[in-house]
Amino acid sequence: MEKVLFVAWQQPGTKIYHTVGRLVQLTTAGGPCFEFAYVNGAQHASKSGFMPFLNFPELARVYSSDELFPFSPTVSFRQLALIMRCMSTVLAGFKYSRRYDNLGP
Repeated sequence: MEKVLFVAWQQPGTKIYHTVGRLVQLTTAGGPCFEFAYVNGAQHASKSGFMPFLNFPELARVYSSDELFPFSPTVSFRQLALIMRCMSTVLAGFKYSRRYDNLGP
């Protein structure tokens, strides 16, 4: 039996979702096996700013493992720089209020 999960990426600005990957769980005699591969939508999304996930850097490769892949939030330096730039813009417009100082644990 095979279980399939499609992975989507949301384009910043337009908020359009692109299907970029396919995660498959296969049942084998030795137990479950997992495969991840990018779909054609990843190539199209790369023209809109999509960058391959850090754990899966090659668009044309099929990744397989006996354990579920770590889909933890990993951030590249470029993505971190963008996040920091956005946060500084948000925080620049934030007005600090001392009334929340005593909200300790």
